[in-house]
Amino acid sequence: MMAVSLLYHDEITLKKDDMDKLTAYIQAIRDVYPDIAIETTQFDEHGQFNDILIVNEESIFRFPKTEREATKLVNEIALLRSLQNCVTLPVPNPIYRSAETAPVGQNFMGYRLLAGEPFWPQTFYAIKD
Repeated sequence: MMAVSLLYHDEITLKKDDMDKLTAYIQAIRDVYPDIAIETTQFDEHGQFNDILIVNEESIFRFPKTEREATKLVNEIALLRSLQNCVTLPVPNPIYRSAETAPVGQNFMGYRLLAGEPFWPQTFYAIKD
């Protein structure tokens, strides 16, 4: 049985629409990468441009919400890959990718979770220097 949780929310249960979306995302990953053992997921659909699925607390999968964002994903993947040996900071390295022609809901990229904490706006505004 797979454990599911919502990121950044106190809710413990998913609404039916959210569960349907989560199930579709997991299936999209399995269709392209059948050898990935998905044991746990954390789901966040509150991003402006992407729904986020963290798998096994080690990989992030981003699912664009619109066709426009899916088109941008192609360029973003190319940019992230080109930066891999050019900067000293950790940069997401897209190692998982759906077909570019996959429809919204099945279109995704994935990469290993980077160490650290999100740089939330409230963290920025709390800086005094």
